[in-house]
This record gives sequence, structure tokens and C-alpha cells, in this order.
Amino acid sequence: MPWFRQPVDAQPERRQTVFWLLQCLAPYLPAPTKTAADQLEAGVSPDAVLSEFGRCLAELLARWQTYNTGLSARLQSQEAQVDWLRKENERLQTEPLRRQMKQAQQKVHELSGALSQAGKDLETVRRALAAEQVARQREVSELQAYVVSQNRIIAQQQLRLNGLLGETPSAETAGEKS
Repeated sequence: MPWFRQPVDAQPERRQTVFWLLQCLAPYLPAPTKTAADQLEAGVSPDAVLSEFGRCLAELLARWQTYNTGLSARLQSQEAQVDWLRKENERLQTEPLRRQMKQAQQKVHELSGALSQAGKDLETVRRALAAEQVARQREVSELQAYVVSQNRIIAQQQLRLNGLLGETPSAETAGEKS
């Protein structure tokens, strides 16, 4: 049979095309493309390699769908929990006991401030009273000294008066003299 009648062997071109396809997909699917490229280099036909590669892709897709379904279910569950928690939080926020508790806490805060101010005012009054007491004690001491001084003057004048009148000093004036 002459050479021009022999069928053209498309196997090398097909093999090259499949190899190029696997290289393009390698960054996205490293494990299956490496396995397929190894099989292609080992001499397995491109059709068999593509068939096996397709089966691997179908398996990966099924795993991904299962994983995605699981994630969706978890997401829905968590969204339901978040929704329930929001509603529970709103209920607790509007609950009369909570409102009364907040009002009581505010009142305690206000009363604490008033008590603190009253304590400061009391301390100011105590200091003022202490200063006033010191001043009054000084005045009492001065007044007592003045009374003693006046009593001496009176006693001396009584003695002079008695001396002028020629009277003898009495027991009262004698005790004051000493």
C-alpha cells in the first residue's frame, strides 16, 4: 500500500493537545492533572486519560457539592441561631424587669453621686465647725483672762476703798488678795 493511502496517525497531535489541556488546568486541579499527565507520558491513550480525568473531575465535583451542601446547612443553622438570639435579646431588652433594673441602677448611680456630694459638704461643715470651735475657745480664754484681770482691779479698788474708809479687810477680800 502506498504511503498516501495509509491513514494519518492523529495520536501524537491528540496526545499533545491533551497534554496542553492538562498543563492549563494544573494550577486549578493539581492532583488529578498530575496523575493524568503521568499516565499520558507512560503511553496510555489520550482517550483513556481523558476518560479517567473526567471521572476524577466528576468525583471532585460530587465531593465539592457534598461539602457545599454541608456548608449551606451549617450556614442556615447558624443564621437561625443568630435570628433566635436577636429575638431573645430584643425580648430581654424590653422585659419589664430589665427596664426596672436599669431604672434602679440609674437611681443608685444618682443617689451615689448625691451621697458623695453630701459627704463632701459634711466634711466642709466639719472643718468650718472645727475652725469656729477654735475661735470660740480663744474668745473664752480671752474673756476668762479679761474677767480675772477685772476681778483683780475690783479687788484692788475694794482694798483702797476699805483703806480710805478705815475698815479692816474681810475674809472675802483676804482670799482674793492671795
